[in-house]
Amino acid sequence: MNIYETKKRSIDAAFEAITGKQYKRVTETHFAGLDVILRRGFRKGQLIIVGGRPSMGKTAFAIGLVKQIAVEHGQPVVYFSLEGSAQRLMERILVLESGVNIENGESLLMQEELDVIKAAERLDAAPLVIDDQPYAGFEYIRDRCKNEFTDNVTPGLIIIDYLQLMDAYSDEGVTDLLKKLKGLAEELQCPIMVLSQLDRNVDAREDHRPTLKDIRGVDDAESLADVIMFLYRDAYYDPHPEDKDKAEIIIAKNIKEINEIGTITVKFRDGHFRNCYNF
Repeated sequence: MNIYETKKRSIDAAFEAITGKQYKRVTETHFAGLDVILRRGFRKGQLIIVGGRPSMGKTAFAIGLVKQIAVEHGQPVVYFSLEGSAQRLMERILVLESGVNIENGESLLMQEELDVIKAAERLDAAPLVIDDQPYAGFEYIRDRCKNEFTDNVTPGLIIIDYLQLMDAYSDEGVTDLLKKLKGLAEELQCPIMVLSQLDRNVDAREDHRPTLKDIRGVDDAESLADVIMFLYRDAYYDPHPEDKDKAEIIIAKNIKEINEIGTITVKFRDGHFRNCYNF
């Protein structure tokens, strides 16, 4: 038994001796209200699905988690970007971390440049791996995760962006991929979050908020994932909404021990989710 495993077992034993309960390690999302419903955050071995229509903000939500989990709190995160390049993803994270809009083409002020430099230094030090292999199937993702982390270092979160592209590069269907990803989460003892497209029939309904039946290519998502969340914005459908910055994180399924579902209201501004605790 190595020193890291000895430390974990000591903490577990001490916690149980004091509280009479088993200590459950989690990865906090640091989004206001979300960790409350999740009872502190994502748990090891969980498979989480985050669904939304194209341009609803799935990648933006994932970037917000990267900022909080890896950059601000130092937990390792692996991000598989099957659609966008690592550079483009890092640019978006840098904008969020620095608070400077470097995408408008204007020259930066001296203070803005300093803010970007400091943000880049924090990103450089963060335990973040971005893999933009465009043809990443399950075997590639499994092998990369196993090679990237040892028994001494457990990822705080693995993100796959997104499920249907992963399916396009595999011989299996989406349902079989989700089963394998759930098994990988349990094997690695860390949460895996998969971003997912939704069926177009969401757009045809009077109420455009997604339901469990709307995940594209999945017959029974509720039985495959531990947590299922959807992203929704009125501004996506209404050019003149009452609040153009309002967004919703809909927790449609939670783990059995909690079984609490609900909706968290957040802000979506300038392409980013904006109500983490430190905003």
